[in-house]
Amino acid sequence: MAAAPPVAPRKRLVSIKSYSIEDGYPARRRSLVGDAKFETVKNKEAKQTWGFGKRKKNFKGGKNYQRRRFFSGEAIPRVEYREDEIRTWGVVYKNLKAYLPTHACKQYLEVFSILEKECGYRPDNIPQLEDVSKFLKKRTGFQVRPAAGLLTARDFLASLAFRVFQSTQYVRHPSSPNHSPEPAYGAGLLSSYGELQHALSSKPEQRVFDPENAAVQPYQDQDYQDVYYVAESFDDAKLKFRNYVAQHLKRSYEVRYDAMTQSIQLLDSVEKLESLSASLLNEVARLASAIKKLSEQ
Repeated sequence: MAAAPPVAPRKRLVSIKSYSIEDGYPARRRSLVGDAKFETVKNKEAKQTWGFGKRKKNFKGGKNYQRRRFFSGEAIPRVEYREDEIRTWGVVYKNLKAYLPTHACKQYLEVFSILEKECGYRPDNIPQLEDVSKFLKKRTGFQVRPAAGLLTARDFLASLAFRVFQSTQYVRHPSSPNHSPEPAYGAGLLSSYGELQHALSSKPEQRVFDPENAAVQPYQDQDYQDVYYVAESFDDAKLKFRNYVAQHLKRSYEVRYDAMTQSIQLLDSVEKLESLSASLLNEVARLASAIKKLSEQ
């Protein structure tokens, strides 16, 4: 079989200059790529930019193309999923749910139960991204944005910095329901029952989570991994990662995310520090007032 001809990267909606802070992230949320169908897939292993082996059909035109037509600020289009897609979803859903009691953390289990009640999570129904996005916004401040496929690490992490989670809106191909490299519902292992089985088997190597080594560990996204890093808890992972960042990200200023303006602020002047201090003092005053009122009841 002849090799597929190389495909030129698709144009971006925004210039790379939108990543205006020197450390490589957008200054404002609106600088994120709004129309996900123009995201460039930088995958050296893939022969086709928008098709991955058996999943190629999911990237072709028609309804799946329309599902990727999304612009920032719009409501996420509601999708009328086909019967074969719902069947595929049901297979994945039932297999994953069987693993959850023994393989998922308590936080996942608690939220999953709520998603079933409030967002229509069940074997015979695929939840709409707009409903999931509203749920996340209400509980965490995060929102969901449709993605056309596999994103670059830079774009995916930049989105998380602005409390945006990129997710595909199509379903895995029926011939490959176990795994997909593209961003999908849920966390990596807990959305892929095939890889979950693999990760907990004797085949791969399990190592203690160490950001120093994990950051340079080679990996490929077309199949299951040979090495997995294991953290004892969320707190353990956060502590190690913060220490790693403190050691390797040297800069003469601090940054903070302003949820009101949806922008990243550089705390690089006395004036900005004074403004932040005043804001924090107001919050502390409210906290003290609330504690006093509770104690008087």
